[in-house]
Amino acid sequence: MRLSPKEASALLNVFKSFGLIPDCKVFLFGSRVDSTKKGGDIDLLLLCPESRYQQILEKKYLIKAELEFSVGEQRVDLTFATLAKLDKEPFLLSIRDQLMEL
Repeated sequence: MRLSPKEASALLNVFKSFGLIPDCKVFLFGSRVDSTKKGGDIDLLLLCPESRYQQILEKKYLIKAELEFSVGEQRVDLTFATLAKLDKEPFLLSIRDQLMEL
């Protein structure tokens, strides 16, 4: 994983500040899970309970801005999902095998 402990902690603290932890789980995916690659944005998946999904999705841009600020304004891509979506949506199915929980 190409994310320093300091960066991982900063990202998790943002999710905590929005009251998303421990209800939601945060996963890293994409190029940052491969230690042989260089560069790339930080791709995160927030796995939410169905009951909070819509409420959390409405704060997407605020959360994303805070995440980018917390890691020195690096680009952060944020994807939201529920367990049901994780098992059905093609994109989510394509990244399932590379998810690393923060």
